[in-house]
Amino acid sequence: MKEIKREKIRKIKVYPGDSIVLSYRKEVKDRAGKVLGQNLIEVLKAKIEERSNFDEAVIFEVEKGDFGKAKRGIGGALFESDKK
Repeated sequence: MKEIKREKIRKIKVYPGDSIVLSYRKEVKDRAGKVLGQNLIEVLKAKIEERSNFDEAVIFEVEKGDFGKAKRGIGGALFESDKK
């Protein structure tokens, strides 16, 4: 995996039963190319199983071999950094 962008974020508290959703926004355009709005398209959703306090976010490039037969892709993650 190749890190594209990583930064500290304001803490996000999650609890068992909360959900995380992978989605993307698709622009809606008229025939002339003018943007009329956006549609939010949900790709995948999963329930959170344990309490966490996420304080960092990363966007990364998926490279061949990272996820089985995947050739390439992009991903994101939230995580709780070490409290040293």
